[in-house]
Amino acid sequence: MLFETKQDNEFYIWLKNHLKPVAIITLFSSGSVELLYIFNSNFGGYEMFSAPFSSRILERIFWSKLLNIILEDVPQFIIQVMIMYLKKKNCN
Repeated sequence: MLFETKQDNEFYIWLKNHLKPVAIITLFSSGSVELLYIFNSNFGGYEMFSAPFSSRILERIFWSKLLNIILEDVPQFIIQVMIMYLKKKNCN
């Protein structure tokens, strides 16, 4: 978002007008990049949820989300399958 404020004046003005809620949601999104999509969701028609993100930022959020799935969720799934297999093997 910092890069976007330097490149896009419209986004900078939006951010300046909604700084407190953006700061809070950004803090909570540190564990989940997908939460940043809420700023571009037009939720309830509120201006706060209609950030003028550039396509570059939306693309970065998407790739961050995908990378998160690959690095976090896939290994967790593999470990769960291995544990289930080992438990089943020990029960027999």
